[in-house]
Amino acid sequence: MKLEQDMSLINELENEFPVQHWTIADIHIWPLIRIPLSFTLNAQGSEAKRYKTTGDKRILNKIRQIISFGSGALRQLSASLKDNQHNDCTERADVLIISATKDRLLKLPNGQYYDIHCDYISDAIKKLGKRVLTYEIAPQNHYLLPRYSISHFSQAQLDWIRIKAEIEFLANRKPLAKVKLPSYDDFRRALEERNIYFSLPSPEQLLKQVFVISRTAAYFEKVIKSKRISLAMVCDYCSTAGLAMNLACRRMGIISVDIQHGVAGNLHGSYSRWTKVPLTGYELLPKIFWCWSEDDVATINSWNNGVMKYHQAIVGGNSWEELWLDPKNEIGNYYDKILAKEFPGKINEKRILVTLQTGGLIPPVIVQTIKEAPSSWRWYIRFHPYMTQEERNHINKELDRECRQANIDLTISNTLPLMALLRNVDVMITEWSATVIDAKIMKTPSVVVHRYAEEYFAREIEQGWVRPAYNPPKILAAITDQISAKEMLRSKELIVPSVSKALEAVKILLNIG
Repeated sequence: MKLEQDMSLINELENEFPVQHWTIADIHIWPLIRIPLSFTLNAQGSEAKRYKTTGDKRILNKIRQIISFGSGALRQLSASLKDNQHNDCTERADVLIISATKDRLLKLPNGQYYDIHCDYISDAIKKLGKRVLTYEIAPQNHYLLPRYSISHFSQAQLDWIRIKAEIEFLANRKPLAKVKLPSYDDFRRALEERNIYFSLPSPEQLLKQVFVISRTAAYFEKVIKSKRISLAMVCDYCSTAGLAMNLACRRMGIISVDIQHGVAGNLHGSYSRWTKVPLTGYELLPKIFWCWSEDDVATINSWNNGVMKYHQAIVGGNSWEELWLDPKNEIGNYYDKILAKEFPGKINEKRILVTLQTGGLIPPVIVQTIKEAPSSWRWYIRFHPYMTQEERNHINKELDRECRQANIDLTISNTLPLMALLRNVDVMITEWSATVIDAKIMKTPSVVVHRYAEEYFAREIEQGWVRPAYNPPKILAAITDQISAKEMLRSKELIVPSVSKALEAVKILLNIG
């Protein structure tokens, strides 16, 4: 299987080369290579087209990036002024959470935008009488207002830190002259010999990357010290901000936590099978992995023996699911009523939700399936929240060109919450997205169109919640079968914990008996 082969290849390289000894300024940098390498290997197995710009557009994009530093600061100021009642001016806090504005994917009945990964955890911390400081970054300078919780917008500060660090790096590289990369050229040749098409960063590029991360970490160290933070959390430790936060926490002697936000498991390059770990762990990895399940914890425990002082796992649960499964929560009923009006009730109409994945566009096999499907079927195409506007425009044009006669919606599917849609559609279709787990929780069957899913979701396939199919006729048949099996599947009792996993995990992290 492809994912297993990818992970085995990474482990093979780890065993062949002294990656655990690669350091720059005493920071072990193997995570900076391993994580993007695993993503590249996985992407090479996907059939979804990638959006690529021409050489001229790449230059244009660089110019836009430079301009965006200034415009981004203005957008941040504007967002802060518009939603000033939710600006965080906390002088002291117990917990720092680094979140992203794009994760405010749930619009509450009162119009506020709720972070689906962090707000539930933040509320759990506050219930225990602890204070939370949320630093919110804004990818692509995208803001969703008003906010549900108070936060401090920090994208402009992080952009400015990067600019200064890059200028300083070009002017003076002495602070990062301590580079140890034994057998690095041999590693590069090994990639070439194995026909691995990965853009391995040069020592110079690694120097620059570490320099930016270090400067960003210094910024977080000041925050931790001035606010007297004792615990820091981030959703997606693989980002520059996440890596820097882990480094800052290590230097300040406090706990860093990565909040799981998608499929992890034994085949994920960021979480599984780290076979070469320094005796003192990796400074860029979190001390605690907040996992959805015991299976995800087992993934971490399969490799952290001997370094548990530096890397551990805890079951914190999936906060997004806990929110929707809470019987006291009226959000589900609120959106059910909206969708009852939005969804047309035509005879023989089947409602299929298509969830796309980041890093690619829309898989050709899905486009062809839509073209061959009965005209009464309605397709709700949902973009991944991290897709750029250029990617979305490209998909819109492709669907308009290839599926002009099809019954397609791009509005409802991208304005209403994912869980609300899953509660009301007949079936979901995706490549290998973690939305499969969300669909199961909402008792909606899925069809997967990429073989990666067989490795990620073997249990769900065995239970009948997920059915693989890889060409249009079989996909159409699988959709029909899953719709027929929906009532039987929905009769199955799903085990819903009576106690919030998030609340229990927070108690452990904050050492509250």
